[in-house]
Amino acid sequence: MEIGVHHGRLFILLALLTRDDEYALAVDLFDMQDRNVDRSGAGDIAVFRANLARYAPAAQVQILQGDSVELASSIIDDHRGMRYISVDGGHLRSTTASDLRVAEALAVKGAIVSLDDIYRVDWSGVTAGLALYFKSGGRLVPFCLSPNKVHLTTSPEWARTYASRLRSMFNTNRSIEFFDFDDVLSIDEEDRWTCDNLSGIGAPRHQSVEAAELANAAPGELEEMSAIPPRDDGSAYRRCAPLASANSSGA
Repeated sequence: MEIGVHHGRLFILLALLTRDDEYALAVDLFDMQDRNVDRSGAGDIAVFRANLARYAPAAQVQILQGDSVELASSIIDDHRGMRYISVDGGHLRSTTASDLRVAEALAVKGAIVSLDDIYRVDWSGVTAGLALYFKSGGRLVPFCLSPNKVHLTTSPEWARTYASRLRSMFNTNRSIEFFDFDDVLSIDEEDRWTCDNLSGIGAPRHQSVEAAELANAAPGELEEMSAIPPRDDGSAYRRCAPLASANSSGA
């Protein structure tokens, strides 16, 4: 699931990783840009659908167009049981806190919730919204900060499990203080492409195009999709599948 899909760059990868008995849920204002009070995105549902048709035509997808705050109750009632949730919707403090509460309610045991644009000066409402979520009793536990994102899960035990796996994958043990949490893994810009230690990540079930084609799509073909940058010596990194919560209970 993703709140704030724009034209589908991340959402399509998530949809390709769904199991046969699952669906991917997209929530966005899309063409209702008069409701986009913080101007944090400018989605276009026609572009999004075209990208889905090209890159993930066999994936099971449900689309909700509207304000995630107003839709919160119905989303919780209708879509419990999510394994992975990306929160990248409205960037106001109140909206971010609401979206995190929705994510917490939908998450199965061991689910991963990724919050986008953390610590960005131009989107300070995201960090303020996470603080409000924690202050109001939010129970998600952060386990990793990566470039522009913080990743949370449903319990301290799952946080330790994921952090341990990531430390092994990326061969790093940098930990930082983050809000009231004392041991949150930090992965920097260089680490995110160092995937030589990845193992056991399966291929997308509904893959209809080569991963390289998806990653290298020109801006005119899939807006904001970009290739993995080369190493300093010009050689390419080995491409890596997105990390899914492989051991979570439930679909």
